[in-house]
Amino acid sequence: MKKPVCMFCGAPATLLCDGIIGWDADEDEHGHMTKCRAMFTCDAPVCRNCATWHGNIAGEVDQ
Repeated sequence: MKKPVCMFCGAPATLLCDGIIGWDADEDEHGHMTKCRAMFTCDAPVCRNCATWHGNIAGEVDQ
């Protein structure tokens, strides 16, 4: 299996991007989210040098 590489610099990736893309949820009549079932994240491979932290947690890539 090919080892993941960082999408920015090509170095070996040890993290996955946790940037939020969207939610799987219902909406009420006012457009507010209700019954949130899941959060969808970017999951792009990144190395520790290119990773930035903005309150999200990056997960380790299986190697």
